[in-house]
Amino acid sequence: ELVTMNQNTLGSGLWLEPNKFSPEDYYFGPYVYREGDSILYTEDYETEDYDYPSTDWYLAGKAIKEGSVWTSPYFDETTGITMITTSLPIISSGGFQGVVTADYDLSTIQERIGDVQLGETGYAFLLDQEGLYIAHEDEEKVMKVNISVEEEMKGLAVKISEAPYGKAPVALDEKDFDAYYLTLASTGW
Repeated sequence: ELVTMNQNTLGSGLWLEPNKFSPEDYYFGPYVYREGDSILYTEDYETEDYDYPSTDWYLAGKAIKEGSVWTSPYFDETTGITMITTSLPIISSGGFQGVVTADYDLSTIQERIGDVQLGETGYAFLLDQEGLYIAHEDEEKVMKVNISVEEEMKGLAVKISEAPYGKAPVALDEKDFDAYYLTLASTGW
């Protein structure tokens, strides 16, 4: 039902440790996903080629004892969208059993932030925890450019790394601006 609750939820999976489901089944990773208006089920990720126990999202879920963990945003070549995955460990009296995941489409967030107008020339953007643009009015920067490599934004990048919120001067096109920032505690964005 998780996939039906939020339009931005792309899919959800249950991923067990190798051979936990049965000695004959090394991989057990049923996945439910959204395709248009349909919700579909697949076992296509239960393969040696995909090898889900070695993925970042699986290892991140395995590494925590409680709560959940988010991946950094990534561009998925198959779907053509930017997404994040949250992983929640499955732990029983027998120890770690696997993870439950949910994949979220960031397109809506990217569009909303990319469309923000502040005054006559201002705009909003969103960075991941490493400084990569997740959303920006200039779509050429999205998921391709890190703020720390842009000469005019390096000062802001340093300020962002030093404090969870604040403001910093930025000079763009020979005009001076104030950039205000806030780090989201839940994601580090």
